[in-house]
Amino acid sequence: MGPYDLPAMVSPSLILTPTNRLARAVTRELADAQQTQQHRSWLAPQCLSFRAWTSELQREYLLYSNDTRISIGSTAAAHLWQDVVDTDVFIGSPRVASMAQKSLQRIVDYALPLPPDWAELTLTDDSRFFRRWFQAYLRRCDELGVIDGDLLTAELAQQVGTGRLPIPERIELRGFDLPLTPLQRKLLNACARQGTAIEPPLSTQDPDHEPAEDFRFGSITPPDTLTPLVAFSDEDAELRCAAAWARKTLDESDATALRLAIVVPDLDGRVDTVERTLRAVFDPAGALLDPATARPWHVSLGHPLARWPMIHDALAVLALTPERIPLPVVQQLQRSPFLALNGAPDSTLHDSESALARLQRDAPYWITLREWRHLVEDVEEVMPTMGAALGALAAAFAALPNLAKPSRWAQGFQELLTASGFCHQSVLGRSLNTIEYQVLDRWHRLLESFAGLDSVYAESIDRIRAAQELKRLAAAVVFRERNPGVALEVLGVEEAVGSRFDGLWITGLDSNRWPAPTQRDPLLPPTLQRSLPTATGEACLKQASRTLRALLRSSDSRTLSFSRGSDEPARAPTPLLRPLTCIDPPADADSTDLDAEPVIDPCEHVPVETTIPLRHLAHTSDAASSQADGAVQFAGGTGLLKSQAACAFQAFARYRLKARSQRHPRPGLDPVHRGSLAHKALENLYHRLRSQSALDGLSAAERSERVEQAVDAALEAFLRPYRHRLSTRGRALERQRLASLLARWISDVELRRPPFTVVGHEQPVTLTFGPLKLDGTVDRIDRLANGDELIIDYKLTAPPVAALRPAPRMAEPQLPSYALSRTPPAGGIAFASLKPSKLGLIGQIADEPFAQISTLKPNSGDESEWDAQLAAWQTALTELAEAFFGGSLAVDPRDANVCRSCDLKALCRIAELNRFDEPAADDSDDD
Repeated sequence: MGPYDLPAMVSPSLILTPTNRLARAVTRELADAQQTQQHRSWLAPQCLSFRAWTSELQREYLLYSNDTRISIGSTAAAHLWQDVVDTDVFIGSPRVASMAQKSLQRIVDYALPLPPDWAELTLTDDSRFFRRWFQAYLRRCDELGVIDGDLLTAELAQQVGTGRLPIPERIELRGFDLPLTPLQRKLLNACARQGTAIEPPLSTQDPDHEPAEDFRFGSITPPDTLTPLVAFSDEDAELRCAAAWARKTLDESDATALRLAIVVPDLDGRVDTVERTLRAVFDPAGALLDPATARPWHVSLGHPLARWPMIHDALAVLALTPERIPLPVVQQLQRSPFLALNGAPDSTLHDSESALARLQRDAPYWITLREWRHLVEDVEEVMPTMGAALGALAAAFAALPNLAKPSRWAQGFQELLTASGFCHQSVLGRSLNTIEYQVLDRWHRLLESFAGLDSVYAESIDRIRAAQELKRLAAAVVFRERNPGVALEVLGVEEAVGSRFDGLWITGLDSNRWPAPTQRDPLLPPTLQRSLPTATGEACLKQASRTLRALLRSSDSRTLSFSRGSDEPARAPTPLLRPLTCIDPPADADSTDLDAEPVIDPCEHVPVETTIPLRHLAHTSDAASSQADGAVQFAGGTGLLKSQAACAFQAFARYRLKARSQRHPRPGLDPVHRGSLAHKALENLYHRLRSQSALDGLSAAERSERVEQAVDAALEAFLRPYRHRLSTRGRALERQRLASLLARWISDVELRRPPFTVVGHEQPVTLTFGPLKLDGTVDRIDRLANGDELIIDYKLTAPPVAALRPAPRMAEPQLPSYALSRTPPAGGIAFASLKPSKLGLIGQIADEPFAQISTLKPNSGDESEWDAQLAAWQTALTELAEAFFGGSLAVDPRDANVCRSCDLKALCRIAELNRFDEPAADDSDDD
């Protein structure tokens, strides 16, 4: 075969459309027609969009010609344009490079002179910049041996004229209701001169020979002159009414034989709103859900590929840095249904969430891949798959090169995703559905496109830059699954022109959009923009008139509408239409006669039982077990009693239902970790210095040395499991803070107290109140001079003494319950406030001689009063335990402050009960 010999098989006929969507629709119509005639097989004609056809012509030209250049698509061209702009302008915005690329596309589409041919006197500063960029862009293409795809498209007409390209014998134009662009006309004329029969003839598409049109305002008369223009108050009401019309039409007719369309001019910015409205109208009961069942509508525009959950998770895997992974990313990947990092598909949700809860409870904001794997090792149910996936992922990362070209990174990215089990059936536990399969296919095509960027990358790049470039490409690709053949389509104006429908609703017919404001290209000389359809007022008027006429011809049954909006002044109807009657929508326009269907209010309060006794679950709950003495051992400690006192429902939800809000990860140490560090440092200090006399016997230097040793030991134990809990500088600051805190604690509190001896740290205790047995841990126990025990609990911010009062719903039951657990009962309780501005012991003791400790509140000196208080505590705590055991779950908060700090308001829906008009003032001393 010679260099320009044509292939043996040339398609005899081609159906050409302006858009890919219309090409697919025409192909489907032809197939439906064949099936209607009972044909089981047929030779399908080739049906392509104009851009897809020119891409095929480019491939044919490069395959059978002597041209050694490589055609690059828009992805590679965008990279070259960005390099040119960055070199010329420092680091240019991606929007500037995108504008330059679009300007070149306009030059080709409208057959404008190339920048080197522009007259100097016609140029603006911006167009001079663009001319310089264009020349640099051509030089870069020549250096790399590539040619821009748009520029090659401009050469196709000439190549067709030489007879060197295979062209079809017949071209049928479908959907070209608007005039052809100069590029389209030039290429089709070249085909016609080579003998191709074009139907309808190009003369009917020539603006110079088309029927005379009046482009004045008010020059368009709808085919049905009685069609009114429905005026809505806002765009949402307009969209709801259009959706209701579509549902009512489908319900009353054979949906399989109908083709309905709703045209939304600004669809690209309202996709989410459109889909939400359609769900609410077609499935009111499930409007808040996103069911996997087939939907009777299809929206032509979609979301960026990077926003689809499957691809969002894949990009997160590729962007991982194994030595520094933020915890929110860990949470995202471990919850992803598309990755093996969420455990086995048949594992329970509880198993997977147990592993994740441990991460959120223990891990810092930054962890390593190795630490991630270590943290899930104890969860045996999910470890076999999760651990294997993390190990395979670590090995895949280790095998990647430091620098490589995009094709090598595309291969490496595939290896990383394979190691993570991405979209494998064993991970999903099922096959991909139709939409997921299309998303995955588009992702693979994007990877192929990324791999093809080798020709425009002069140097190798690292993995992070490659992942960022791939993410940018995924964000630039707008993806929507193909229409499976549903009856209702929601389209933008461009997608709707040229189609035919049984029913049509055109929204947004206001004066702001018809005609649209002029849009000039700032990079093109003003003298060249006259032929652009959006550059002048006259051109915009002509384009809007032709587009609106084409839309009106799309269906014999149509509804026209616009919304007045909430701005002042209100929007007016488009002046393009002859004055039509503007009517208001009927009062029940968006009800669609759905009164027979129950519509569920997602916020409706459903009455529930007020008690579910614990004894019914004592032998089945994993949190409760029956004891020989008849009591029920229940996990939860004194926090259970505190929740019961605050609100019965809170205790039921947290300790019976295990409802918990998860910790929100953030860099640095949170208050819980700061408190644990201070607690551990004090414990280390008193392991060696067990009495006040031992502290007092140390010199200032020795005391400082002991404090530093205690702090260093606490920090070492705290940081050992995780590399990134604190940076080097952060550790130094935390060491300084803790050492200063402990030094002040010793001098300002401990040395001013009466003599004491520390007799216990982290002392486990068993608490028995009524039918419940609970476990607890006492932070510290001191032996006072008279032999009594003082129970101490460390707090970053201690509550007021009033919280210890033996009321039926006492705010702080922890220390009283610990005091009662000792035999004999302790002689005092105290919170050790570690807040730098309020260091001290805050609590109560039994004997008058200890009144000199100003931060402890003594009793009157009568031991019977302390005994009475112990008895009152015992009674109050027993009542709380009995209420919990009895299953009380009433939503009955003690006061508004309980709700302010509660994370279960969405579960109990306290706001709907209007229990508190105004939140009570916070009486905690957090200043």
